[in-house]
Amino acid sequence: MKKKIDDLTKAKLIYSGELVIFALLFLVLGLLFILQVIGVASYKKWLFPILTLAGAIWVIIDLVWTLLSPKRKAKSSLIDKWLVVPSALVFIGCDSYVLTALIINPSTTSLDVFFPLYIGITILYLSGVYLFESIYHFYRPLPALIEAIKEDEKSSDNEVKNEDDDSLFDEKNKN
Repeated sequence: MKKKIDDLTKAKLIYSGELVIFALLFLVLGLLFILQVIGVASYKKWLFPILTLAGAIWVIIDLVWTLLSPKRKAKSSLIDKWLVVPSALVFIGCDSYVLTALIINPSTTSLDVFFPLYIGITILYLSGVYLFESIYHFYRPLPALIEAIKEDEKSSDNEVKNEDDDSLFDEKNKN
C-alpha cells in the first residue's frame, strides 16, 4: 500500500524542489561567468550594476518594511530577508564604485577582470542562499505557504460540506 502524502508535504517538496533548481542554475551560471565562458558584454557593464543597485535598495527597503509591519512579518521568513542583506550591501558598494568608474571613463578596461568575478561570485552566493533555503523551508515552511494550505483545505472542506448538504436535500425531495 502506498501512503498518501498530505498537502503540506507536497507543497514543501515542490517549493524546496524549485529552490534546488534555482540553486543549481545559479551555480552553473556563476561558474560560467567566473571561468569566463560567458563573456561580459559592454552593455552588461552598465546594466548589471544598475539592476543590482536597484535590487539591493529594494532588499533593504523590504527588510525594513517586514520588520516594521506585523502583518508582513507574520507571513514572511525573516531568515530569507537577512540572508540576502550581505549581498545587498556588497552590491551597493561595488555598484557605486563601478558606476562611478564607468561615468568617469566609459571605455575603461580596468573592470574587465573585475566583472566576471563580481557577477560570478554574487551569483554563486545566491546559489548558496537558495540551497540553504531549500533545506530550511522543507523543515520550517514559509508561514504564507502554511496559511495557503489551510485556506485551501478550508475551502475544500466547505465544498464537500455543500455537496453533502445538496445530496441530503435531493434525498428529501425524492421522498
